[in-house]
Amino acid sequence: MKRKVLLLTVLLSLLGLVAQARFHIGIRGGIGGTRLKVKNGNTDLKTDHIFTWEIGGAFNYAWALPAGQIELEGRLQFERIGGKWVFNNNQASSTVSLYYFDIPVLALYRYDFTKQVGVYVGAGLQFNFGMVGYVEDDEVEWGDDALKRFMMDVKFEGGMHFLKHYRVGLFYDLGVTDMYDATNYDGYNRRWGAAFTYYFF
Repeated sequence: MKRKVLLLTVLLSLLGLVAQARFHIGIRGGIGGTRLKVKNGNTDLKTDHIFTWEIGGAFNYAWALPAGQIELEGRLQFERIGGKWVFNNNQASSTVSLYYFDIPVLALYRYDFTKQVGVYVGAGLQFNFGMVGYVEDDEVEWGDDALKRFMMDVKFEGGMHFLKHYRVGLFYDLGVTDMYDATNYDGYNRRWGAAFTYYFF
């Protein structure tokens, strides 16, 4: 009997969470900086920063808490990563531009100070699929140029939510998978910036 009561209590609690959940769809865009961090043996190399951008859609599912709310947000977006190699005391350079299709999945916590203004913070994983890339004017051949097509980042994000539909935040992408097929190189991307999201409902 006690087990049935406990099971019924759990089911009612889950139904309550589902009833309180709210689904939102939005569009998102951001700009910032990106660079590559490469290790060749015992030598650590870093590129100079280049401009980065991201654009896509956001799908947000939120559960109300006694104080604030928990959100699960998935996104479909395109982004640019890369960096600029500088040689011979700044006499020569080579820019690497890689364009990826991303699927970030983040867990977020949001707290509203008023009905119009709140803050949010969270983190999650971002799965990246290489679409096209260039080293200067030469197109990257995925795998043949020692670059892997698939990689994964840990994404950190925080900012403000206001007027119910708008969100402005800062993000940092920490590459955690080696980008290179070559055995003598390990490469990781670093990317940061600011992004704006508009939720339609």
